[in-house]
Amino acid sequence: MPKSSPKRSPIADDKHPLPVAGESVSRMLFVETFGLMFSAILAIVAVGAGAAAWLDRFYPLSNVGLPIVTVFTGSAAVTAAWVGWQSYRKLGNLVLGMRGERVVAACLERLRTRGYEVFHDIPEAALIPSRAERNIDHLLVGPAGVLVIETKAMRKAGGPDEKLSFDGERLCVRGRPLGEDWQKALRQVEANARTVRRNLKGVVPGELVHAALVFPGWFVEDRGDDVRGAEETWVLNPEGIGFRLSHQPVRMEGDAVRVVSQRIADEVRRHLLRERAKE
Repeated sequence: MPKSSPKRSPIADDKHPLPVAGESVSRMLFVETFGLMFSAILAIVAVGAGAAAWLDRFYPLSNVGLPIVTVFTGSAAVTAAWVGWQSYRKLGNLVLGMRGERVVAACLERLRTRGYEVFHDIPEAALIPSRAERNIDHLLVGPAGVLVIETKAMRKAGGPDEKLSFDGERLCVRGRPLGEDWQKALRQVEANARTVRRNLKGVVPGELVHAALVFPGWFVEDRGDDVRGAEETWVLNPEGIGFRLSHQPVRMEGDAVRVVSQRIADEVRRHLLRERAKE
């Protein structure tokens, strides 16, 4: 019998779907959920084995030493509880992060009517050779240039009207600087912007690539423009993106927007296809 040719996807490579908002976070969420389930199963098995060993003390069924079984099952239960707690904490943060990215994405999608193209969850390795598994949350290409966006969903300790302020150097709540992890977010989005500038070198002038750190659900006071240039990182909430862009001069016409957008889409698709071929 003649060998049948291997089956392949009916979707052409140039039609491969691009990532949606929060896609990489949803994959991490799946992994953490699996870890939590595994911890629960391990804990049940450990407690069951321990109970069986203690029952065996009164109704001997084997020669297994009770102290050994107790130490083993106790260690397994403690380990399962610790792993489960860590997974539970990560799950909460991942769910919040995914919701934050989707809230921002919904605001960005409305900008398509104003001539902007929108991308979500772009792997850094699709733009430059990199072993890092970092992603660019969102990318806007349109009349005002290219906007690289990092979303940070941060819980509020105070009331719903609590404010976040930025003085050009530090992020603060109630006048107190946030922890170093949140300050690193500024450096992260600036690094992402440098990655995009490097990829688009020779196609888009570097000064047309902006960076924005976005906090959904927060009222943001960005006083940084008083001490830094307008080309530096913006800190704002999702609803402020469209307003901020509307006050920028037109720097890219329709044809340029289409060329840059197509370049980014093609590079992301090629990267995804390479990753799929490795599986």
